This record gives sequence, C-alpha cells and structure tokens, in this order.
Amino acid sequence: MISVLGSFGLQLTITVLPALAYQLGGEGSFYAILDITFTAGGIAAGLILGIILKKQPKGVFISTVAGMMGTSIVISINHNAAIAVLMLFLFGVFVTGHLIVSHTYIQLRSSHEMIGRVIGVRTILASAVKVTSSLLTGLFAANFGVHFIYLIFAALLLITLVIIFLTKMFQKQLAL
Repeated sequence: MISVLGSFGLQLTITVLPALAYQLGGEGSFYAILDITFTAGGIAAGLILGIILKKQPKGVFISTVAGMMGTSIVISINHNAAIAVLMLFLFGVFVTGHLIVSHTYIQLRSSHEMIGRVIGVRTILASAVKVTSSLLTGLFAANFGVHFIYLIFAALLLITLVIIFLTKMFQKQLAL
C-alpha cells in the first residue's frame, strides 16, 4: 500500500499542474516549464538512485516519503514562481525515487512463485489510485485551491511516517 503514495503524488501533480501554473501567474509556457521541471526531477532520481541504493540503502524509503512531505509543504505555502520550479524539481526527485524504491522492494521481497500476482495487485491499485487521485484532486482544487491539495498530501505523508515509526517501534518491542 505504501508504494501507492508515489502514484498518488504523481497523479496529483499531473492533475493540478495547469491550475498551479495559473495561480502562480503563468500561462501555457510556464505550465510547460513546471511540467518539464517535474519530469527532469524524475529523470534525476532515476540516474542517482542506483548509486544511493548501492552505497546507503537503509533509510532511502523513509527519506523519499519525508522529501515528498517537505516539498509538498513548501509548495502549499509558496506563491513565488521561481521557488515553485525548484520545489517541483525536488518533488519529482522524491516521487520518482519513492516509486523506484517501493517497486524494487516489492520485487525483491516477493517469492518467485508470487511475483506475478503481487505486481498484478500493485498495478490494479495504481490504476485505482489514478482515478481516485484525479477525482479528489479536482474536487479539492475547485473547492479549496491548489495549494491546499499539497498540504493535504503532506498530512497524509506525515500520517504514513508516524505509522511506519510506530510499527518499527512495536516490532522492536515484540522482538525483546
């Protein structure tokens, strides 16, 4: 389920990017810059994540969730176009990084006999997230504004980090 967060962040941004560009005072060319910047962040993640995972694999998953949360908060309070460009690049890095790490984890942790089923369920969940994310994002954007959507996403990520932390804490207590 946690891998779905990356899909949600990706779809959220795809859906809301034109409205974000408009709210920041830009037109079609500014939207294109934001879109290219977000995509460039994803490409950067793909290029550097292999190196990071080889050198320091521990904590990368938590770092991508925390990175998505931090950049979401900045995007939610920001009204400056230059900062938005930088934040969308970083958001692209963390969203794509999260997708890479979670998909890799799923593939490595699934048995050979179950890998097809596990990937199939993940694909079905990702498809459902695309529809749900687009609908919810559009609904919230229309009623509360684009910046509010990133704040809600950050809150969802914070809840996820708390759940991960509590789960690890309880697992350590059970091991004692």
